[in-house]
Amino acid sequence: MRIICTAIVENPQQRKNLCQCVGILGGVPNVAGDTVCVEYEGINTEKFIELFEHYVRHEIKTTK
Repeated sequence: MRIICTAIVENPQQRKNLCQCVGILGGVPNVAGDTVCVEYEGINTEKFIELFEHYVRHEIKTTK
């Protein structure tokens, strides 16, 4: 399963922490302003979903 996770994170420290977590899970974060996005396909998809669900303003898309 391939996922695209996006979150709007206004706090710079929280945004940095999210990017670090994405990297630890094996993804590459893309940051544009307050938005953090990752496109990922692999064994950790559920972990990415759990991570991004912690943010109020998030979107998660899955494809097969």
